Amino acid sequence: MKHCDKCNVDVESNLKNCPLCGAYLKIDDGDKTKNIHAYREVVDNSKSRCIILKLLIFASVIASVVCLIVDMTVNDTLVWSIHLVTAIVGAWLVFLRPIFFKKSLKHQLALDMLVAIAIVFYAEYFARSTNNWAFNLGLPIVFMSTLGVYALAIIVDNKHWRDYAMTATPITILAIIPLFISLGLFHVITWAWYVTTGLAVVMLLSFFIFGKQGYIAELKMRLHF
Repeated sequence: MKHCDKCNVDVESNLKNCPLCGAYLKIDDGDKTKNIHAYREVVDNSKSRCIILKLLIFASVIASVVCLIVDMTVNDTLVWSIHLVTAIVGAWLVFLRPIFFKKSLKHQLALDMLVAIAIVFYAEYFARSTNNWAFNLGLPIVFMSTLGVYALAIIVDNKHWRDYAMTATPITILAIIPLFISLGLFHVITWAWYVTTGLAVVMLLSFFIFGKQGYIAELKMRLHF
């Protein structure tokens, strides 16, 4: 019987190095009944992730229904709720598409965000509008939807949270900058930019707080510090 001090596991083999970490194995003939497994037990988190996914879907449906009812009750028509419901449905479509088509979600999200931004500004140009709704409303909604899907991906696929966090980090920074542009160009900040900036700041802080040294180390490595 050989023992790895680093992984604290027993290995019943003639290996010189631990198959888990590569450390040198020590010969240990002592009684280690507490280590009945040769390797660490693999914990399956798929059930908990499935429960979280169902809860998020349920919350999305409830939020959509409530917004539609409030909008119809107050305005007797769908003034703003239809945009929110469309954003929620679109976010879920973006999130689920890579699962069925086996594509990278983090890259697909960034591409979808750029396409959505182009469509928003083209729509304002096509409509010949002069009230800058593409910048004051359309753009922050695109950022909010993108950051929301990244947050959803991190919760559901927590194993690869660093990859999502590294891609979401520059997007959160980009989402904060337009707040100052809006103040400088239009001398007013709309509610949408307040919400977007708040979401971006909370997301960045959560990376530093919950990611701790893992996030900082990954950030330094990617920035070559």
